[in-house]
Amino acid sequence: MTNLRYDDIIYLCKYFHSSDGIKIYNAADKQFFGEDKRKDRGLVISKRFVSALSKWAAACCAAVLLASGHFLLTAHAYDYSVITGSTATGASISGYSSAVAIDVTEFGADSTGRKNSAAAIQKALDYAGSHASDKVQVKVIIPAGTYSIGSCLYVHSNTWLYLQDATLRKDFQGGCLIMNYLDNDDGGFNGAHNIIIEGGVLDGNTNGGNVKAFSTIRMGHLHDLWVKNVDFKDNFNCHMLELGGAKNVTVEGCSFHEYYGPKYKEAIQFDILNNENLFEGYAPFDDTPCDNVIIKNNDFYDLMRGIGSHSATIGEYYTNFSISGNTFSNIYDSAIIMENYRRCTIENNTMTGVGSGIDFKNMTYMEVSGYNAPVAGYNGVYDRINDFSDTIIKGNSILAVLTDECPKPFGINLYGKLVQNTAFPDHDYKVEGVLIDSNNITTAGTALQMTDATGVIVNSNVLGTVTDGSIYENNLMNVKYSTDVSVKNNSLIGSNGHSIAVVGGSANSVTSNNCMNSAACGIAADKNAQLKITGNTVQSSAHSGISVGGGSVAEVKGNTITGAEESGVKISDTAGINVINNAISGCVTAGITADEGASAFVDNNDFTNNTSAKYSGQILAMPITALTADGVYGDHVQLSWLSKGGSDGYSVKRRASDSDGEFEEVAVVNTPAYIDEMLPSKTKFDYRVDALLDIGGSYTESSSGTISVRTRSPLSDCTADIGRTYRYSGKRIEPDFNIYLDGRKLQKNVDYTVKFYNNLAAGKATAVVSGCGEFYGFREFSYTISLAKGSTISTLSEPPMTLTGKTSDRYEVMTVSASPSLSSIVDKPHESSELLGAIDNARRSNDLRIYSRRLNSASDSPFYGLWF
Repeated sequence: MTNLRYDDIIYLCKYFHSSDGIKIYNAADKQFFGEDKRKDRGLVISKRFVSALSKWAAACCAAVLLASGHFLLTAHAYDYSVITGSTATGASISGYSSAVAIDVTEFGADSTGRKNSAAAIQKALDYAGSHASDKVQVKVIIPAGTYSIGSCLYVHSNTWLYLQDATLRKDFQGGCLIMNYLDNDDGGFNGAHNIIIEGGVLDGNTNGGNVKAFSTIRMGHLHDLWVKNVDFKDNFNCHMLELGGAKNVTVEGCSFHEYYGPKYKEAIQFDILNNENLFEGYAPFDDTPCDNVIIKNNDFYDLMRGIGSHSATIGEYYTNFSISGNTFSNIYDSAIIMENYRRCTIENNTMTGVGSGIDFKNMTYMEVSGYNAPVAGYNGVYDRINDFSDTIIKGNSILAVLTDECPKPFGINLYGKLVQNTAFPDHDYKVEGVLIDSNNITTAGTALQMTDATGVIVNSNVLGTVTDGSIYENNLMNVKYSTDVSVKNNSLIGSNGHSIAVVGGSANSVTSNNCMNSAACGIAADKNAQLKITGNTVQSSAHSGISVGGGSVAEVKGNTITGAEESGVKISDTAGINVINNAISGCVTAGITADEGASAFVDNNDFTNNTSAKYSGQILAMPITALTADGVYGDHVQLSWLSKGGSDGYSVKRRASDSDGEFEEVAVVNTPAYIDEMLPSKTKFDYRVDALLDIGGSYTESSSGTISVRTRSPLSDCTADIGRTYRYSGKRIEPDFNIYLDGRKLQKNVDYTVKFYNNLAAGKATAVVSGCGEFYGFREFSYTISLAKGSTISTLSEPPMTLTGKTSDRYEVMTVSASPSLSSIVDKPHESSELLGAIDNARRSNDLRIYSRRLNSASDSPFYGLWF
């Protein structure tokens, strides 16, 4: 049996086309049923079957599968411990047995910059290419000076290009300043390897952008690249470092600055080698991605974007990236933009004056922009799609400001999207498995936002709004249509909207956050959000402290709310919200408000320091549970229930069953028990108990579930077809007889039970019939056990019956006993036998009857019920 989480229902109601059928996604395993890893767990429905169904029918099919028991639906918390982030090691260039160093000036390079040195430097690079190997590294040294470069330079494997305080000035239109030479056309990561570019300045020399677009360095199909301490400057409408199909890369100690042009381009760009237009000059195009990359301790300033990608391939991912210790300033759009990235760690970066900080996406807003079909097509693509991002964003400092290029600034963005009926495979390309921890974000817009994400922890971040300059009015944190998101221990100060807004989604929690000085609400849930709002501190909200509306389902528990300009807690367009154990003070309107058509259940809220009314609208006590009929009798019913607390009494209501009548109040009590007396027997009633809440001059009622009770019939008037006399046999006499009541034959052990007393010896015996099921009480029927003619019996005097009563808290017990002894039984006095001798020595054990009756103490005058 396959275990599915709550959110797997989403996937069961979608179907996906592939070459081998329709596959259903299992979120618990982060893959589709039918993956090679778990073929034994696969569930594949034929295309022929699905082609005959509408999408609605396919969804219904999935629902039937769940209901049929083929799947076990279990609800459990998301396992955030699986989020580990990057383990990147970057470039590893070692193992050489020898090294050779050459000087480009020896090949004719001019360090004055007056003549084109491209050919001379290329000669040196080609020399390195012909003499370097995996055992021999060649270091190409460019001494201090400025070198005019009139054409692209190509670097070979096992080459160390060292700029010794040198500047390479690009003096030609179009093309790249530096590219890697491909040793073969095998593709993958094997076109080149072991390249170091260190030091100096790479000057794009755009003259303020009066050139064609170009990339300063473009390299692809390679592994083990180390770029260190290089100053990249002056680029127009393209990238300064562009890498495609690169593995084991380290970029450290570099600076990237001076970008010109309107295009949204990254200073460091990573690509998947998908097509010629995307990465010209690096065939074969085989969808080789980038993997194991470290970018650390670099400076980025005066740029459109810092690091990342604005293109991706369905089912392929950039993996294992570590971006740390970098500084970004005056970035017009995004400091870091990532599409289809997995196993990343982005930590301890400083971003100042950026349009947006970190933009992490598994799909673009317009999927036709930026995403490419796989080179091999979509056959088997669902086996390659993996939404588990496994990413950590930690310890970053971000100041996001409003710019012309980014009019809606944000600090961190997670974005997924459900794609259907497009050229791409139908799938929910959500972002899953992200830890956002200990970041400090100040923004002119939104600090943190996510859409269609799952398994996200937002913990211990400090989020705030800029105090000067232009702002984009929005919430500090937006959680939209996401699942299993935990927002905890964050401080949010000065939002232009809500501090935390949760829209849609399920299984989310907002816990132990501190929300201060929001221009709207401290915490708001809307559009059918399902979440818990617990243990937060909300101070000085311009609207309500906490707002739950739009059909949302939330538990509002243990929060401290002070100084709200409206209500402490406001409920609108939704019903039955639990608001418990909150401390509410200093709110201008009521402490807890339910708008028209809305309602809330309350318990144990503290309004000690609140000057306004406690409640406004349909505010109810917590409904009682476990309504039970403890005792059902012929003329009365004893009820009890459990209280969740917070009520100001209970209204007991009754109506005749099987009727359309309204419930009528029969009593108001303060304790969770009631005895309804003077009822007709053999009658069925419905009972309900409403918990009462005093809302200031009037009461509201929250109703329990309904129980049905049928008063029982007494057996006192029953009759029996028991015989009057039975012949003594030396054994206990237990006659078989029937019981009748009101012309109805009752069923033994269903309607009544029978016990026999004094039924061994000759004389008077008793059958006691006790009611059960629909009947109560008992009745005794006597019969005689007689000796055969001519027989005699001798008996000792029989002690009198004894009655003893034992009283406990709620019952009285009575025992009735007799102790006759048989000394002998003589059939004919002059004869004797072994049988008579055995009987002579027999002793009869005591018969015992036990009766009890209940002490009814729930009323003002306790009394005992009938004996049973």
